Amino acid sequence: MTRTCSENKGQSSALTLIFTCGLLGLCLLTPSAEAQLTSATARPAKSTTAAPSIPTTETWEFDETTTGGNIVWASPTGVHSTSPFYTVQFSIDAVEVSASWIGIDLGFFNVIDQVPPEFLVNSLTISGPAPLSLLNIPVEAPPPPDPIAIGATISVELDATGHANLLASNIVLGTFDFDTGFPFGVQTVDITGFRIAGTVMITPVPWRLLPL
Repeated sequence: MTRTCSENKGQSSALTLIFTCGLLGLCLLTPSAEAQLTSATARPAKSTTAAPSIPTTETWEFDETTTGGNIVWASPTGVHSTSPFYTVQFSIDAVEVSASWIGIDLGFFNVIDQVPPEFLVNSLTISGPAPLSLLNIPVEAPPPPDPIAIGATISVELDATGHANLLASNIVLGTFDFDTGFPFGVQTVDITGFRIAGTVMITPVPWRLLPL
């Protein structure tokens, strides 16, 4: 059968229409480049924030002198105040007394050898969080039954902000025998004050293997 020119043109127009509709459908089904970019940028970025680090140890030195009044000292910095446990190390590194005899100032004397060793170094682990009492120890030199030359109750606390606070109270200033040299020899002298210096070290502990 012989087709006419008009029939061929009609078939060509139909094919063109079908092809155009197919392209339009493909465009509607495929997201645009802008939509893909918007979708990619809308995804939440991965967090780059590092996990919280384990709280670090703080070490403080104190050096205080009294002539009979209480000693009050506070640490310049603090530790993590909500830790479940703390390890505490407290050491007394120097104990000196000032003395006088018949009104003569004799200066300071090192008497740390008169303090019992168990009072010089303390170490413990204690449950948190802050505030809490870390230490409360009586210090006497020389130890009983000898008469007390110097005495104090030393307490260390960790306040709610993580700062250490030291208090030396119940101060006792007594007497001790001192060799004044020739020609008076050993005499009982009056203690007019004392100096105490040491170190407080506190480490927050996030967990503990053994029970308290």
